[in-house]
Amino acid sequence: MESMLQPGKPAEAFDSIFIFIDLWLLILPRQRKENTMLRVGIIGYGSRISNMAKRMAMFGIPYRVTAIADPRAAEIQASQDDFLTEASFYEAADELLAQADQLDGVMIGTRCHLHTEMACKVAPTNLPLFLEKPVAITFEQVKQLDETFRTVTAPVVVSFPLRLSPVLQKVREIIESGQVGTIEHIVAFNDVPYGSGYFRSWHRNYELNGGLFLQKATHDLDYLNYLVGQRPRWISAMKARRVYGGDMPFDLQCKDCHLRETCPESPFNRFRFGFESEQVQFNERRNYCVFSEGLELQ
Repeated sequence: MESMLQPGKPAEAFDSIFIFIDLWLLILPRQRKENTMLRVGIIGYGSRISNMAKRMAMFGIPYRVTAIADPRAAEIQASQDDFLTEASFYEAADELLAQADQLDGVMIGTRCHLHTEMACKVAPTNLPLFLEKPVAITFEQVKQLDETFRTVTAPVVVSFPLRLSPVLQKVREIIESGQVGTIEHIVAFNDVPYGSGYFRSWHRNYELNGGLFLQKATHDLDYLNYLVGQRPRWISAMKARRVYGGDMPFDLQCKDCHLRETCPESPFNRFRFGFESEQVQFNERRNYCVFSEGLELQ
């Protein structure tokens, strides 16, 4: 546990702990007999899902990742990660799912626009599924999920760990005890310090992630429903983008910008003012200009 609770990374650590609880509740019923390792396949072995998978192992869960499907399969295999010594590697989800009888569960960690497609591929196997949120980014995908999963009986867990956090568990306990009477109104805030991160990486593409309401507000909507034990009858929303966006080239990276020494969002200044880690970070995939034209993220 100590290795997870590193200074400056509390959100990441606690997020992983609560996702671990989600996953453990998902795959525990699948355990075939005592001392038998559960076999898990992962579709889309990105940084988030791989991090979660490894942290699960830290808790002594009797499982192994035995199959990975990812377009970068050869690259992942070549990394010779000790965590994946028992894994078979495939470039497509269909190839992995052809071996579904050799699995006890599946985790999906692709980019958001592929969540629905991959989940619908898993559905016919009736394997327990861990699906990253958002489960869909269009109404058409929502309808597809609804139709596909009507006959699925295996458990499905969606990555909404906040409802399992101690503070929300305590709030639910207080509500259910009747100490505060009938809940007539409830307000939630999601004020994160890394908002610019959604404008400097692939998340800036609305067609790939569906916007910030799906990326962040879904957490609040989930635990609000959980706390009050009700579903909304109607929904309204407002949006505004006041800070990010501008007239810089869409494909401009901070390392190539003549303003990198003065821009408040450059890795230089984020490091200088204590917003980043202990060193200046130049990640090729996460350092696009947040003041560029063409930002459609809502």
